[in-house]
Amino acid sequence: MMEQRFKVRDTENPYYRAVEIPCLRDHTRMLVVAPTQGTFQQFENLLNPELLNQIRNGLQLRVTNLYLPKFKFEAELNLAPVLSDMEMPLAFNPGQTEFSIMDRSQRLHLTHTIHQA
Repeated sequence: MMEQRFKVRDTENPYYRAVEIPCLRDHTRMLVVAPTQGTFQQFENLLNPELLNQIRNGLQLRVTNLYLPKFKFEAELNLAPVLSDMEMPLAFNPGQTEFSIMDRSQRLHLTHTIHQA
């Protein structure tokens, strides 16, 4: 659990508490919104882009104690459909690719393209 006293932008009301945490030397910010205990279902039902904008617009700079659990986020994305939609479908079709600069056999083609972060 991370516990620290910060000067951050935050807001709260009976349904949630939100805090904007600076990351990467203030180049990026993470907005953490935590529903008040017992209101998760109601908050989830109300959550939409307009509410997120309302939360962001209500943030005010103040000193606060911040307690957050440590977490790690990883994602693995299959980029084949995305690349195919970006005018690269031939790269995934055997016999239609042009990778001769890498392999003169003309049998080289892509089957998977994964981005992991």
